[in-house]
Amino acid sequence: MNRDTRVVVTRIASRFDVLLTVPLVNPKLYFTLTPYTADGEAPVFLCDIRGNEVIATDPAPGKRPYFIVKSDNASDIVAATRLIDVPVVENFRDQGGYLTASGQIVKWGRFFRGGAFTRLDNSDRAYLDTLGLRLILDYRDDSERAAQPDYIPDGATAQIIPAIRRTAEEIEEFNRTAVYSMEERLQQMCEPGVADEEYEKFKDIYRSLPFTNPAYQGMFDSLDCEETAHIYQHCSAGKDRTGVGCAML
Repeated sequence: MNRDTRVVVTRIASRFDVLLTVPLVNPKLYFTLTPYTADGEAPVFLCDIRGNEVIATDPAPGKRPYFIVKSDNASDIVAATRLIDVPVVENFRDQGGYLTASGQIVKWGRFFRGGAFTRLDNSDRAYLDTLGLRLILDYRDDSERAAQPDYIPDGATAQIIPAIRRTAEEIEEFNRTAVYSMEERLQQMCEPGVADEEYEKFKDIYRSLPFTNPAYQGMFDSLDCEETAHIYQHCSAGKDRTGVGCAML
């Protein structure tokens, strides 16, 4: 997908590298915790940008800053880091900053993706509480949720609709094979017959996932309401079921 790369933000320890890739006249760097909110807090001025790059100290430790570049020759540009700073959550990313076919830009801080909210410490939970999430879209089945219960951030609710509708026998088989170590599973996959069988299973899953799926229908329904259009899509690892939902979004 094409991205808005006019301003690229990269986190480096406790600092942020802000890189401009287009010529701007008198660019100035601001930050906010609530982008796109007309009645929210005013952006805080950080510094003038000399040249095309500046390194700024984290302006809001323990929270997620969004940077705004103001200039004399362009409209305000909002940018943030793609990765979310909670290492125990797999594939945790912000889906903002992508260009649409109509030439618009997906807002930052509205649509997130990743794995389950488990194995969190108190600081991780406190950080999640600041993201403004309103709806947690959990695509896992009952057995997965029982094994790894979710943390629900303050102000959010959970919508639980499994993206893969397994029969009781399929769930039992999944639980049985899940006890194998990764090494054992990879050794099995080295056998051509097993590898071919697994490949066909994944093809069948991907063929069926996007169609008449209540999980993704629920995701689209949530976008109709401003209050719930701050969503987090996730499954166990934030890859397959989540990836399909994010591609559709």
